[in-house]
Amino acid sequence: MGTITTDGFADPEFWVPADAPDEALYAHRLITRPSSRGAPLGSTMLDWASREAERIGKRWLRVDVWKTNADLGRYYEAQGFEKVRTVDLPHRRSGALYQRRAGAEESSRRVPAKHMMPFPGHRPYGATDSMASCARRQRHTAPHQP
Repeated sequence: MGTITTDGFADPEFWVPADAPDEALYAHRLITRPSSRGAPLGSTMLDWASREAERIGKRWLRVDVWKTNADLGRYYEAQGFEKVRTVDLPHRRSGALYQRRAGAEESSRRVPAKHMMPFPGHRPYGATDSMASCARRQRHTAPHQP
């Protein structure tokens, strides 16, 4: 019905040293099936990720989403995320940065329908927006090759 990826990769084009990038768990590629629209799957997955962040000793759960997808930004705000800032890089679609305290759970709140994951016509995630950024993440997380 849905999927979410979490890891410790803080994209250095977005999360700078002043953000204490190591203090966060990063959620990427939150995707739910369009047939599940209206069910709180996204909220449930974000709550799981938030608890996981707390369990491993992180302070924040963070996401970055497409700068042009205001509906998705409003969705994350309805999930208890606060906007940190927008980083406007011409070679990246993503760049709207959000975070919420690790351990915070929002699925117990009823999320108004207007703040459900935006379907159809929108990609329901924003952490990575190109194969190039996926390759950058793999370079940063893959074991060192001699």
